[in-house]
Amino acid sequence: MGRGTLIALAGFAGLALAAAAPAAGQYADPAPAPPPASQPPSNPLEGEIEVLRPMEASDVDRAAACLITREADRVQALFATAPFSAAERQQAASLLRAAQRCLRLRDPMLTSASRLRGALAEALFEGQFAATAPPATPVAAAPLAPAADARLEAAALAPAMNVAGCAVAARPEAVRSFLESQAGSDGEAQAFSSLGPVLGPCVGPGGAIDADMPTFRALLAESLYRWSVVQRDGAASPWAAPPAAD
Repeated sequence: MGRGTLIALAGFAGLALAAAAPAAGQYADPAPAPPPASQPPSNPLEGEIEVLRPMEASDVDRAAACLITREADRVQALFATAPFSAAERQQAASLLRAAQRCLRLRDPMLTSASRLRGALAEALFEGQFAATAPPATPVAAAPLAPAADARLEAAALAPAMNVAGCAVAARPEAVRSFLESQAGSDGEAQAFSSLGPVLGPCVGPGGAIDADMPTFRALLAESLYRWSVVQRDGAASPWAAPPAAD
C-alpha cells in the first residue's frame, strides 16, 4: 500500500477510488531468495518475508472458509492480536501454513495479514450472522487500533480503522451489503460507491482514507464482525468498549 493510494471522499456524498496498489505485508514461510532481478521490494509495513505465490482473492476466501472450521482456536488467536504487531505476524504465518494443508496445496500460500483477517472475519460473519441480524444492545464495540509499537506507515492506518468502525456503528446493514459484493470485482467498486453517504460523515469534509480497497474492505469486515459479536454477547464480549466514565 503506497502512501499515494487513497480512497478519497469529497464531502458527504461523492467519492473517488484510486487504483489499488499491490498488497503489502505478505506472509509465508521463508524460502530461498529469487535472483535479484525478480526479488520484490521489501515491505515497509510488516517486515520482510519472501514472496512465494501471491494468493488471489478467491484463494484467500477458500482458505478462510477452511480455517474457520478446522482451526477455529487459532483463528480467534489471530483476532486477539493487535493489527501490525509481532504477534499478528506470528499467528498469520502459522495460519497460512495451516491453510496450505487445509486446501491440500503443494506450494506455500501468501497474503497480507490484514487481507487474511478480513477474509476470516467475512467467513465468520456469514456463518454466524448472515441469516439474521444480531440483536441490538446498548454496548458499543471497541475500535480497531494498530499495535502500540507499529511502524509509522502502519500507524497511519489508524484513521481508516476509525472510519470503518464509525461506518459499522452508524449503518451496519450498509456495510453488510457492501461485503456481499465479490472482492476485486466491478460490483465491489459499485457497492463501495453506495457507501459514500455512510463513510462521508465518518471521514469529514475534504478527508481521505489512506488505504487501498483490499485493506479497507478487510477493516470493514473485521469491524462488522466484532460489532456483531458485541451486539450478541453484550458487555461480556472481550470486544465490548469499556463503559464511559461518570
